Amino acid sequence: MDTIDIVLAEGGRMAIEELVVPEGTDAFDRRHACAAPGAVLLAVRSPQGALSVAPDDGHQLSPEDLVVAMGSRAQLDALADALRPIASTS
Repeated sequence: MDTIDIVLAEGGRMAIEELVVPEGTDAFDRRHACAAPGAVLLAVRSPQGALSVAPDDGHQLSPEDLVVAMGSRAQLDALADALRPIASTS
């Protein structure tokens, strides 16, 4: 995970971060991944190298995709949590 910090004019602190969708995560759309956390998805690169800049809400995220997102530390942490596979309770 790489992070670039940005200080906004209002004094708020934002960051741009790269996250990799882990193995074991089911494919889901960008809207689902970012809705609750509030992070902004800037780009997605597939393991094969295909790059989608400013992907639309229906863009499917899959394991091993590299996600570039912007948000506050709390939003990016929530996005990282949303991308984690759900642990089996069996």
